Amino acid sequence: IPAIDPAVGRFVYDLAGGSQVARCSAWIASSGAYVTAGHCFARGGEGDPDLIEFNVPLSNADGTPNFADPDDQYPVNVASVIRKEAGTGDDYAVFDCNANSDTGLLPVQGQNDFFRPAKVSDIGSPGTIRITGYGVDDDDGIADDQANRTLQTHAGPYITENIEPDGDVSVEYQVDTMSGNSGGPVIINGTETAIGVHAHG
Repeated sequence: IPAIDPAVGRFVYDLAGGSQVARCSAWIASSGAYVTAGHCFARGGEGDPDLIEFNVPLSNADGTPNFADPDDQYPVNVASVIRKEAGTGDDYAVFDCNANSDTGLLPVQGQNDFFRPAKVSDIGSPGTIRITGYGVDDDDGIADDQANRTLQTHAGPYITENIEPDGDVSVEYQVDTMSGNSGGPVIINGTETAIGVHAHG
């Protein structure tokens, strides 16, 4: 269903020829850092995200995404990125942003919201998980296409945490997600606590 969450943003990639595409989700952490999936960087044909945007409007009726107001867009500091892309349980990125050129604010200041990261082993079973992000919603030209790559959310049961011998940790849950949700927070429903990064739906 449609969602409002000031702490969850969407990446914009500048393409050759001057066009732009919207892909992936990312979120603000309580430390002031920004978090997403590792595979949202160095994307084939698109490269690294150039901007993160918030408060994204509805897409056109044909599903073509519309971009946020320039005051809600922030340049991604690609030089700051720390990332891994090594499969389930090891696909994440932490990065910084530059201030908006009009407002002078960073995303954490402009959005005034964040998620507090936590480990399941520290807090116990979360019960219900919520995934909020900019997933694909493409139904071939009907009105629902206006939801395509806009902020949507769904909740479902937490299943388990898997800790591999090499130290990789993955969390399993049963929630409806689509391509484009990658990078979004794995939220304990009803809280501002994130226990992971959605990366392999």
